[in-house]
Amino acid sequence: MGINRLNEDRAEEGAPLSTHDRPGRIPYIDGLRGYLIFSMTLSHLGIIGPNLFADLSHKTVSAFFTGEGFMTISGLMMGYILARPTQTDGTLVTLGNSLRRSFKIFRHYIVVFALCALAFWVFAPATDDLLASLFRGRNPLTPEAALLFVTGLYRPLMFDILFLYIVLIGIAPVLIGIALRYGSPALLGLSMTSWLAFQYGFVTKVVEKLGAVFAFDPAEMFGSFSIFSWQLPFVIGLLLGITLALQDQKTPQRLADLRKNAFPFAVTICLAFAFFGLLDAIGVISLGHVFFADYLRLDPLTLINFFAFALVLACLLAANADDPNRTVRGLHKGLAAFIDNRLFTTIGSNSLLTFSASVVLTYWVIGMREPLFELLGPFVGNTLAFSGVMGALYVIVILDRHLRRR
Repeated sequence: MGINRLNEDRAEEGAPLSTHDRPGRIPYIDGLRGYLIFSMTLSHLGIIGPNLFADLSHKTVSAFFTGEGFMTISGLMMGYILARPTQTDGTLVTLGNSLRRSFKIFRHYIVVFALCALAFWVFAPATDDLLASLFRGRNPLTPEAALLFVTGLYRPLMFDILFLYIVLIGIAPVLIGIALRYGSPALLGLSMTSWLAFQYGFVTKVVEKLGAVFAFDPAEMFGSFSIFSWQLPFVIGLLLGITLALQDQKTPQRLADLRKNAFPFAVTICLAFAFFGLLDAIGVISLGHVFFADYLRLDPLTLINFFAFALVLACLLAANADDPNRTVRGLHKGLAAFIDNRLFTTIGSNSLLTFSASVVLTYWVIGMREPLFELLGPFVGNTLAFSGVMGALYVIVILDRHLRRR
Protein backbone atom coordinates (compact mmCIF):
# COMPACT_ATOMS: atom_id res chain seq x y z
CA MET A 1 0.00 0.00 0.00
CA GLY A 2 2.89 2.35 0.78
CA ILE A 3 5.36 3.41 -1.87
CA ASN A 4 8.63 2.76 -0.05
CA ARG A 5 10.47 -0.51 0.24
CA LEU A 6 10.52 -2.54 3.46
CA ASN A 7 14.30 -2.19 3.72
CA GLU A 8 13.93 1.60 3.91
CA ASP A 9 11.41 1.18 6.72
CA ARG A 10 13.66 -1.19 8.60
CA ALA A 11 16.72 1.02 8.30
CA GLU A 12 14.83 4.17 9.23
CA GLU A 13 13.07 2.74 12.25
CA GLY A 14 16.23 1.38 13.79
CA ALA A 15 16.17 -2.32 12.92
CA PRO A 16 19.16 -4.07 11.38
CA LEU A 17 18.71 -5.67 7.98
CA SER A 18 18.90 -9.22 9.29
CA THR A 19 18.65 -12.57 7.57
CA HIS A 20 15.35 -13.36 9.29
CA ASP A 21 12.18 -13.80 7.30
CA ARG A 22 11.06 -10.25 6.79
CA PRO A 23 7.50 -9.42 7.84
CA GLY A 24 5.06 -8.11 5.28
CA ARG A 25 4.05 -4.49 4.88
CA ILE A 26 1.85 -2.83 7.47
CA PRO A 27 -1.13 -1.27 5.67
CA TYR A 28 -1.22 2.54 5.55
CA ILE A 29 1.94 2.94 7.66
CA ASP A 30 3.57 5.48 5.31
CA GLY A 31 0.39 7.53 5.01
CA LEU A 32 -0.09 7.60 8.78
CA ARG A 33 3.47 8.75 9.39
CA GLY A 34 3.16 11.36 6.65
CA TYR A 35 -0.06 12.68 8.15
CA LEU A 36 1.57 12.99 11.57
CA ILE A 37 4.48 14.98 10.12
CA PHE A 38 1.97 17.13 8.22
CA SER A 39 0.10 17.88 11.46
CA MET A 40 3.23 18.49 13.51
CA THR A 41 4.52 20.94 10.92
CA LEU A 42 1.22 22.80 11.15
CA SER A 43 1.51 22.86 14.94
CA HIS A 44 5.15 24.00 14.91
CA LEU A 45 4.45 26.84 12.49
CA GLY A 46 1.52 27.83 14.69
CA ILE A 47 4.04 28.85 17.37
CA ILE A 48 4.84 31.85 15.18
CA GLY A 49 2.08 34.02 16.59
CA PRO A 50 -1.58 34.60 17.53
CA ASN A 51 -3.32 33.98 14.23
CA LEU A 52 -5.56 31.39 12.64
CA PHE A 53 -2.72 28.88 12.24
CA ALA A 54 -1.75 29.18 15.90
CA ASP A 55 -5.38 28.80 16.95
CA LEU A 56 -5.94 25.74 14.78
CA SER A 57 -2.75 24.05 15.93
CA HIS A 58 -3.82 24.28 19.56
CA LYS A 59 -7.18 22.60 19.12
CA THR A 60 -7.79 18.88 19.18
CA VAL A 61 -9.47 18.66 15.78
CA SER A 62 -6.52 20.06 13.81
CA ALA A 63 -3.16 18.76 15.02
CA PHE A 64 -5.05 15.60 15.88
CA PHE A 65 -3.11 13.04 17.93
CA THR A 66 0.26 14.09 16.51
CA GLY A 67 2.67 13.56 19.38
CA GLU A 68 0.98 10.50 20.81
CA GLY A 69 0.42 9.20 17.30
CA PHE A 70 4.08 9.49 16.39
CA MET A 71 5.08 7.58 19.53
CA THR A 72 2.46 4.91 18.81
CA ILE A 73 3.59 4.49 15.21
CA SER A 74 7.23 4.24 16.31
CA GLY A 75 6.32 1.58 18.86
CA LEU A 76 4.25 -0.28 16.29
CA MET A 77 7.15 -0.40 13.84
CA MET A 78 9.61 -1.48 16.53
CA GLY A 79 7.37 -4.26 17.79
CA TYR A 80 6.58 -5.45 14.28
CA ILE A 81 10.21 -5.45 13.08
CA LEU A 82 12.05 -6.62 16.20
CA ALA A 83 9.65 -9.20 17.69
CA ARG A 84 11.00 -12.17 15.69
CA PRO A 85 14.72 -11.22 15.97
CA THR A 86 14.28 -10.77 19.74
CA GLN A 87 12.51 -14.11 19.97
CA THR A 88 15.15 -16.02 17.98
CA ASP A 89 18.43 -14.16 18.63
CA GLY A 90 17.72 -13.04 22.18
CA THR A 91 17.29 -9.66 23.80
CA LEU A 92 20.99 -8.81 24.16
CA VAL A 93 21.87 -9.35 20.49
CA THR A 94 18.91 -7.32 19.29
CA LEU A 95 19.62 -4.68 21.93
CA GLY A 96 23.14 -4.20 20.59
CA ASN A 97 21.82 -3.63 17.08
CA SER A 98 19.21 -1.16 18.31
CA LEU A 99 21.72 0.79 20.38
CA ARG A 100 24.00 1.13 17.36
CA ARG A 101 21.08 2.46 15.35
CA SER A 102 20.16 4.86 18.16
CA PHE A 103 23.69 6.25 18.12
CA LYS A 104 23.37 6.93 14.38
CA ILE A 105 20.11 8.79 14.98
CA PHE A 106 21.79 10.68 17.83
CA ARG A 107 24.45 11.98 15.43
CA HIS A 108 21.63 12.99 13.10
CA TYR A 109 20.01 14.78 16.06
CA ILE A 110 23.19 16.82 16.64
CA VAL A 111 23.30 17.87 12.97
CA VAL A 112 19.66 19.00 13.12
CA PHE A 113 20.41 21.05 16.23
CA ALA A 114 23.41 22.68 14.52
CA LEU A 115 21.30 23.69 11.51
CA CYS A 116 18.61 25.16 13.77
CA ALA A 117 21.25 26.99 15.81
CA LEU A 118 22.57 28.46 12.57
CA ALA A 119 19.15 30.01 11.98
CA PHE A 120 19.31 31.42 15.50
CA TRP A 121 22.63 33.13 14.86
CA VAL A 122 21.67 34.36 11.38
CA PHE A 123 18.35 35.92 12.39
CA ALA A 124 19.04 36.83 16.05
CA PRO A 125 19.50 40.58 15.37
CA ALA A 126 16.08 40.82 13.69
CA THR A 127 14.10 38.31 15.75
CA ASP A 128 15.92 38.28 19.04
CA ASP A 129 12.96 37.77 21.34
CA LEU A 130 11.25 34.95 19.46
CA LEU A 131 14.30 32.84 18.75
CA ALA A 132 15.59 33.44 22.27
CA SER A 133 12.30 32.06 23.58
CA LEU A 134 12.58 29.05 21.28
CA PHE A 135 15.97 28.35 22.82
CA ARG A 136 14.43 28.99 26.25
CA GLY A 137 16.24 32.20 26.99
CA ARG A 138 19.67 30.97 25.90
CA ASN A 139 20.81 34.24 24.40
CA PRO A 140 23.49 33.97 23.25
CA LEU A 141 23.47 30.21 22.77
CA THR A 142 26.30 29.12 25.06
CA PRO A 143 28.57 26.04 25.06
CA GLU A 144 26.92 25.07 28.34
CA ALA A 145 23.53 24.97 26.63
CA ALA A 146 24.98 22.89 23.81
CA LEU A 147 26.45 20.42 26.34
CA LEU A 148 23.14 20.13 28.17
CA PHE A 149 21.44 19.54 24.82
CA VAL A 150 23.81 16.67 23.99
CA THR A 151 23.07 14.99 27.33
CA GLY A 152 19.33 15.45 26.88
CA LEU A 153 18.95 17.70 29.93
CA TYR A 154 17.97 20.70 27.80
CA ARG A 155 16.16 20.78 24.49
CA PRO A 156 14.74 23.59 22.38
CA LEU A 157 11.11 23.44 21.36
CA MET A 158 10.22 20.88 18.68
CA PHE A 159 13.07 18.52 19.63
CA ASP A 160 11.21 16.45 22.23
CA ILE A 161 10.00 13.62 20.04
CA LEU A 162 13.31 13.19 18.23
CA PHE A 163 15.16 12.74 21.53
CA LEU A 164 12.55 10.33 22.90
CA TYR A 165 12.75 8.44 19.61
CA ILE A 166 16.47 7.84 20.19
CA VAL A 167 16.00 6.51 23.71
CA LEU A 168 12.94 4.36 23.06
CA ILE A 169 14.40 2.76 19.94
CA GLY A 170 17.49 1.86 21.95
CA ILE A 171 15.58 0.09 24.72
CA ALA A 172 12.81 -1.41 22.54
CA PRO A 173 14.33 -4.95 22.56
CA VAL A 174 14.30 -4.94 26.38
CA LEU A 175 10.61 -3.99 26.39
CA ILE A 176 9.86 -6.63 23.75
CA GLY A 177 11.80 -9.20 25.79
CA ILE A 178 9.66 -8.44 28.85
CA ALA A 179 6.48 -8.84 26.81
CA LEU A 180 7.64 -12.13 25.28
CA ARG A 181 8.90 -13.61 28.55
CA TYR A 182 6.33 -12.38 31.05
CA GLY A 183 3.39 -11.45 28.83
CA SER A 184 1.86 -8.24 27.57
CA PRO A 185 0.08 -7.44 30.88
CA ALA A 186 3.43 -7.32 32.70
CA LEU A 187 4.91 -4.79 30.27
CA LEU A 188 1.71 -2.74 30.20
CA GLY A 189 1.60 -2.73 34.01
CA LEU A 190 5.17 -1.43 34.24
CA SER A 191 4.38 1.21 31.64
CA MET A 192 1.24 2.35 33.44
CA THR A 193 3.11 2.52 36.76
CA SER A 194 5.74 4.76 35.18
CA TRP A 195 3.04 6.92 33.60
CA LEU A 196 1.19 7.31 36.91
CA ALA A 197 4.43 8.21 38.71
CA PHE A 198 4.92 10.99 36.20
CA GLN A 199 1.33 12.22 36.44
CA TYR A 200 1.33 12.31 40.24
CA GLY A 201 4.47 14.44 40.29
CA PHE A 202 7.05 11.95 41.62
CA VAL A 203 9.26 12.55 38.59
CA THR A 204 8.92 16.30 39.08
CA LYS A 205 10.27 15.98 42.63
CA VAL A 206 13.26 13.99 41.38
CA VAL A 207 13.95 16.61 38.72
CA GLU A 208 13.79 19.41 41.29
CA LYS A 209 16.29 17.60 43.53
CA LEU A 210 18.64 17.07 40.59
CA GLY A 211 18.27 20.74 39.72
CA ALA A 212 19.29 21.70 43.25
CA VAL A 213 22.33 19.40 43.17
CA PHE A 214 23.61 20.38 39.73
CA ALA A 215 22.43 24.01 39.74
CA PHE A 216 20.13 23.51 36.74
CA ASP A 217 16.77 25.12 36.26
CA PRO A 218 14.22 22.31 36.94
CA ALA A 219 11.94 23.67 34.22
CA GLU A 220 14.85 23.39 31.81
CA MET A 221 15.47 19.75 32.70
CA PHE A 222 11.88 18.65 32.94
CA GLY A 223 11.33 17.88 29.26
CA SER A 224 13.95 15.14 29.21
CA PHE A 225 12.18 13.26 31.96
CA SER A 226 8.83 13.37 30.17
CA ILE A 227 9.91 10.03 28.73
CA PHE A 228 8.24 8.52 31.82
CA SER A 229 4.94 9.74 30.39
CA TRP A 230 5.57 9.42 26.65
CA GLN A 231 6.64 5.78 26.87
CA LEU A 232 3.00 4.73 27.39
CA PRO A 233 1.77 5.30 23.80
CA PHE A 234 5.06 3.82 22.57
CA VAL A 235 4.55 0.66 24.63
CA ILE A 236 0.94 0.22 23.48
CA GLY A 237 2.08 0.59 19.87
CA LEU A 238 4.88 -1.88 20.62
CA LEU A 239 2.41 -4.48 21.90
CA LEU A 240 0.23 -4.04 18.82
CA GLY A 241 3.30 -4.49 16.61
CA ILE A 242 4.30 -7.67 18.45
CA THR A 243 0.78 -9.04 17.99
CA LEU A 244 0.88 -8.34 14.26
CA ALA A 245 4.35 -9.88 13.87
CA LEU A 246 3.69 -13.03 15.87
CA GLN A 247 0.38 -14.04 14.40
CA ASP A 248 -1.25 -16.96 16.20
CA GLN A 249 -4.59 -18.73 15.93
CA LYS A 250 -6.27 -16.35 18.35
CA THR A 251 -5.17 -13.18 16.60
CA PRO A 252 -7.78 -13.20 13.79
CA GLN A 253 -10.59 -13.46 16.35
CA ARG A 254 -9.10 -10.61 18.38
CA LEU A 255 -8.98 -8.44 15.27
CA ALA A 256 -12.54 -9.42 14.38
CA ASP A 257 -13.72 -8.39 17.85
CA LEU A 258 -11.80 -5.13 17.57
CA ARG A 259 -13.28 -4.44 14.15
CA LYS A 260 -16.77 -4.97 15.54
CA ASN A 261 -16.43 -2.82 18.66
CA ALA A 262 -13.70 -0.25 18.01
CA PHE A 263 -15.78 2.47 16.35
CA PRO A 264 -18.57 2.56 18.98
CA PHE A 265 -15.91 2.49 21.71
CA ALA A 266 -14.01 5.34 20.05
CA VAL A 267 -17.15 7.48 19.88
CA THR A 268 -17.99 6.71 23.51
CA ILE A 269 -14.50 7.60 24.75
CA CYS A 270 -14.43 10.86 22.78
CA LEU A 271 -17.88 11.92 23.99
CA ALA A 272 -17.04 11.09 27.61
CA PHE A 273 -13.79 13.05 27.57
CA ALA A 274 -15.46 15.95 25.76
CA PHE A 275 -18.36 16.02 28.24
CA PHE A 276 -16.22 16.11 31.39
CA GLY A 277 -13.77 18.51 29.77
CA LEU A 278 -16.65 20.87 28.94
CA LEU A 279 -18.03 20.70 32.48
CA ASP A 280 -14.60 21.57 33.86
CA ALA A 281 -14.13 24.40 31.34
CA ILE A 282 -17.39 26.13 32.32
CA GLY A 283 -16.74 25.64 36.04
CA VAL A 284 -19.50 23.13 36.85
CA ILE A 285 -17.02 20.58 38.19
CA SER A 286 -13.32 20.45 38.98
CA LEU A 287 -11.32 17.58 37.58
CA GLY A 288 -9.03 17.64 40.60
CA HIS A 289 -5.35 16.82 40.30
CA VAL A 290 -3.69 19.13 37.81
CA PHE A 291 -1.93 16.35 35.91
CA PHE A 292 -5.11 14.36 35.35
CA ALA A 293 -7.06 17.53 34.62
CA ASP A 294 -4.64 18.35 31.83
CA TYR A 295 -5.17 14.94 30.31
CA LEU A 296 -8.96 15.28 30.33
CA ARG A 297 -9.18 18.61 28.51
CA LEU A 298 -9.47 19.02 24.76
CA ASP A 299 -5.97 20.43 24.39
CA PRO A 300 -3.07 19.25 22.22
CA LEU A 301 -0.98 16.27 23.31
CA THR A 302 -3.67 14.89 25.63
CA LEU A 303 -4.73 11.38 26.41
CA ILE A 304 -7.90 11.70 24.35
CA ASN A 305 -5.75 12.29 21.28
CA PHE A 306 -3.80 9.13 21.96
CA PHE A 307 -6.96 7.07 22.47
CA ALA A 308 -8.41 8.41 19.24
CA PHE A 309 -5.25 7.70 17.28
CA ALA A 310 -4.81 4.20 18.70
CA LEU A 311 -8.39 3.33 17.79
CA VAL A 312 -8.18 4.78 14.29
CA LEU A 313 -4.94 2.88 13.75
CA ALA A 314 -6.44 -0.35 15.04
CA CYS A 315 -9.50 0.06 12.83
CA LEU A 316 -7.36 0.62 9.74
CA LEU A 317 -5.35 -2.50 10.51
CA ALA A 318 -8.28 -4.68 11.50
CA ALA A 319 -10.98 -3.72 9.00
CA ASN A 320 -10.97 -4.15 5.25
CA ALA A 321 -12.88 -3.02 2.20
CA ASP A 322 -14.98 -6.22 2.25
CA ASP A 323 -16.10 -5.98 5.87
CA PRO A 324 -19.70 -7.19 6.26
CA ASN A 325 -20.59 -4.25 8.50
CA ARG A 326 -21.58 -1.39 6.19
CA THR A 327 -20.73 1.36 8.70
CA VAL A 328 -17.30 -0.07 9.46
CA ARG A 329 -16.67 -0.62 5.75
CA GLY A 330 -17.61 2.96 4.89
CA LEU A 331 -15.54 4.49 7.69
CA HIS A 332 -12.59 2.30 6.78
CA LYS A 333 -12.77 3.38 3.14
CA GLY A 334 -12.98 7.04 4.14
CA LEU A 335 -10.01 6.80 6.50
CA ALA A 336 -8.00 4.83 3.95
CA ALA A 337 -8.71 7.36 1.19
CA PHE A 338 -7.64 10.22 3.46
CA ILE A 339 -4.48 8.56 4.81
CA ASP A 340 -3.26 6.79 1.68
CA ASN A 341 -2.78 9.84 -0.57
CA ARG A 342 0.46 10.55 -2.44
CA LEU A 343 1.55 13.53 -0.33
CA PHE A 344 1.25 11.67 2.98
CA THR A 345 2.70 8.39 1.71
CA THR A 346 5.68 10.11 0.09
CA ILE A 347 6.51 12.22 3.13
CA GLY A 348 5.95 9.28 5.49
CA SER A 349 8.16 6.92 3.50
CA ASN A 350 11.24 8.40 5.20
CA SER A 351 9.88 9.89 8.39
CA LEU A 352 13.20 10.49 10.17
CA LEU A 353 14.47 12.58 7.27
CA THR A 354 11.25 14.52 6.74
CA PHE A 355 10.52 15.16 10.41
CA SER A 356 14.05 16.48 10.95
CA ALA A 357 13.86 18.61 7.81
CA SER A 358 10.51 19.97 8.99
CA VAL A 359 12.04 21.10 12.30
CA VAL A 360 14.99 22.79 10.56
CA LEU A 361 12.83 24.50 7.94
CA THR A 362 10.40 25.70 10.60
CA TYR A 363 13.21 27.35 12.58
CA TRP A 364 14.35 29.17 9.44
CA VAL A 365 10.79 30.19 8.56
CA ILE A 366 10.32 31.57 12.06
CA GLY A 367 13.51 33.56 11.62
CA MET A 368 12.16 35.10 8.40
CA ARG A 369 8.62 35.65 9.64
CA GLU A 370 8.73 39.43 10.22
CA PRO A 371 9.40 40.57 6.63
CA LEU A 372 7.06 37.85 5.36
CA PHE A 373 4.24 38.97 7.64
CA GLU A 374 4.78 42.66 6.96
CA LEU A 375 4.51 42.02 3.24
CA LEU A 376 1.64 39.52 3.15
CA GLY A 377 -0.03 39.53 6.56
CA PRO A 378 0.02 36.75 9.20
CA PHE A 379 -2.47 34.32 7.67
CA VAL A 380 -1.23 34.49 4.06
CA GLY A 381 2.38 34.47 5.26
CA ASN A 382 1.75 31.41 7.42
CA THR A 383 -0.13 29.64 4.64
CA LEU A 384 2.71 30.19 2.19
CA ALA A 385 5.27 29.14 4.81
CA PHE A 386 3.37 25.93 5.58
CA SER A 387 2.87 25.12 1.88
CA GLY A 388 6.54 25.81 1.22
CA VAL A 389 7.71 23.54 4.04
CA MET A 390 5.46 20.67 2.93
CA GLY A 391 6.53 21.10 -0.70
CA ALA A 392 10.18 21.11 0.36
CA LEU A 393 9.68 17.90 2.35
CA TYR A 394 8.11 16.22 -0.68
CA VAL A 395 11.02 17.27 -2.91
CA ILE A 396 13.57 16.14 -0.29
CA VAL A 397 12.14 12.61 -0.26
CA ILE A 398 12.06 12.43 -4.07
CA LEU A 399 15.70 13.57 -4.26
CA ASP A 400 16.71 11.14 -1.52
CA ARG A 401 15.04 8.28 -3.38
CA HIS A 402 16.76 9.29 -6.63
CA LEU A 403 20.18 9.37 -4.93
CA ARG A 404 19.58 5.94 -3.36
CA ARG A 405 18.82 4.45 -6.76
CA ARG A 406 22.06 5.84 -8.16
